[in-house]
Amino acid sequence: MKYCFYCERNLDDSEFSKNQGNCKECRKIINLNSLKKHDKEQYKKRKKYFEMQIVKEKMKIEGKKQCTSCKEFKHFYDFTKCKSRFDGLNNKCKKCVKIINKRYKKNN
Repeated sequence: MKYCFYCERNLDDSEFSKNQGNCKECRKIINLNSLKKHDKEQYKKRKKYFEMQIVKEKMKIEGKKQCTSCKEFKHFYDFTKCKSRFDGLNNKCKKCVKIINKRYKKNN
């Protein structure tokens, strides 16, 4: 066990890089903040990526995702796969996609 001075938590040794007093997550935050001062465009890209990773990890822990159409939190198996999305799942649940497709077929 090691102590991270940035987030003030005791973590396993695997959570730390070699010869670092901060855990890997805190190192990312520190590097991101130092990048903010020097390169604004690169900072925006990395910040967005970092935020997506946090959302991804949170979704793995909870096992649920919010549908953008009905706004309900549903299990992963209620979503179709989508390789272009960062989490690998469609942003609308299967039920909402079915309703949208029926509406489209009816109108066209």
